[in-house]
This record gives sequence, C-alpha cells and structure tokens, in this order.
Amino acid sequence: MGADFGDYDNDGWLDLTVSNYQTETNTVYHNHDGTFFTDNTITSGIAEVTHGYLGWGIKLFDYDNDGYQDIFVANGHLMDNIAVLETHVTYPQRNLLFRNLGDGRFANVMSETDGLTLEKVSRGAAIGDYDNDGDLDILVTNCNQRPDLLQNAIGNRNNWIQIQVVGQKSNRSGIGAKIKVVTGTHVQYWEVQSGGSYLSFHDLRAHFGVGKAEQIDLLEIRWLNGHIDRGTHLPVNRKFLAVEGNNIVPIR
Repeated sequence: MGADFGDYDNDGWLDLTVSNYQTETNTVYHNHDGTFFTDNTITSGIAEVTHGYLGWGIKLFDYDNDGYQDIFVANGHLMDNIAVLETHVTYPQRNLLFRNLGDGRFANVMSETDGLTLEKVSRGAAIGDYDNDGDLDILVTNCNQRPDLLQNAIGNRNNWIQIQVVGQKSNRSGIGAKIKVVTGTHVQYWEVQSGGSYLSFHDLRAHFGVGKAEQIDLLEIRWLNGHIDRGTHLPVNRKFLAVEGNNIVPIR
C-alpha cells in the first residue's frame, strides 16, 4: 500500500519499509551496501503486530530525537462492511508507532501515545515539524473523517538540528541531496525526499535527532552533481540554511 526509504540502522544505505494488506505483515527490507536487500521483518519485531492491520501511509522518522529512525503506520480497512464478513476485523483501526531500539529491532509503543488511542480509517501520513519546536509531528488523513494532526510532545527532550537545503546547480529543493551528520561516534544519514508514505508530501527540511550530543561535529551535504558542502562544530537545537556552494549558516 505505502512505502518509504530511510536508513534505520545508520549504515549509510537507505533501507525500505512497506505497508501491506491485512493478514500480511508490513515489511522491513535491509539494504546491504547498495547491492541487495534482505527481508528483516521477523527480526525487526514488527511482524506480529502489523499482521492484524491494513496499512497505508508509512514513514521512517525519528520521533524521539534519539538518533534512530522509528516507524509510523496509518491503518484502516478498505471495506466498510468488513466486520460482517470477518468478525475479528474492523473498518476503523488504530495507527501504529514503533520505536527504534538501535539494534535493528523495533518496539510497539502505540499504547504509550495518547494520539494513537482512537480507531480511525486512516490513509495518508505526512511528517514535518509544523510548530517549529524541534521535533517531528504527524498529519494523518482519514477516509470520510477529519484529518488528525498529532503534535509531538516528547521529541524535543533530546537535541536536534534541521537543515533547509537550496540547490543552485542542483534542483532548487535539493531533492536527492545526501546529508551526513556526525556527533561523536554516532553517524546518521538522510537523503532529501519529497513524496512518499501513501499519497503524501513531507516537510522538505532534513531533521536529525542527536540525543544528548551538545554539538554537531560534522554536517556534510553531497549534492546531486557531486559537489560537497561541509560545516563543523555546529550548535544543536538550531535550524540551518544550506545553499549549494555556500557556507552552512544558522537561520536563527
């Protein structure tokens, strides 16, 4: 139904996660050095939980700013009379949130989140920091219902940075630019994307949670044309503007 790329294990290669139909598990594919993918659904810990849901929008993002990408899934059945045909299945369903444990496994934390207690017939899911407070929020579209705006209330307990990229010779939105952030021994990677999930468009700003790190040792942007811009010893909890071929500067 939905699909998203992200580097959930911070090895520099974009992995793939896919939402699927009810009685099929959602899937986590691990990228091995850009040569092949392996199905890590079982070992990731998401198989048993997602088997009972029909998934649509799906997104890898760091909701708690700990430096590891988590997974959000928007759920809802396709048939409004499914409960008549299958008594154990419902049309509205709860959405799912999985926390990345940092070792290739994910933990289901939907019961720890107030915004995920209601059952809806959800479809799209778009991610972005709509209130500019340093953590990523979620906008969910629902079938024949009002959308839900899920405001993140815990992410900014950890430190973060955001980067707005502007291409010059590359496309202006910087789509496809690859960003590396280094804090101590922890390295993260992100590729600037626009659409994804399911019929959704995300915040174009690259967002990195960095846990308790007190500075960014290295911020590196590799543009589509091969040009590289770098910034070192940058402060955390700041937004930066990166114009291709220019110095990386704080926005505020």
